[in-house]
Amino acid sequence: MWHLIAALVAQFLPARGRDRAEALQSAQPLPTSLPAYRSPRPAEVIDADDLPLVPHYLVAFELRREQQAQRERRTAAVLATTGIDYTPEAVA
Repeated sequence: MWHLIAALVAQFLPARGRDRAEALQSAQPLPTSLPAYRSPRPAEVIDADDLPLVPHYLVAFELRREQQAQRERRTAAVLATTGIDYTPEAVA
């Protein structure tokens, strides 16, 4: 039983004596500060050629709106051939 406890203590507590002194001396000192961030481009350069003029969510909204208006017009045309008056809903 004591051997088990001694093994656990040896695992979790630091060593004493000569082994501990050697371990402390061989440890690398931590840097005191981080290196400055260096951007691959100067800060004043803005690469706007690759950016879209209109956000993608706005383009998708407009596309859905046009599809809905087209669907309403087609429905009105089909119902007009059977003599039913249909007024498409106003798309806001």
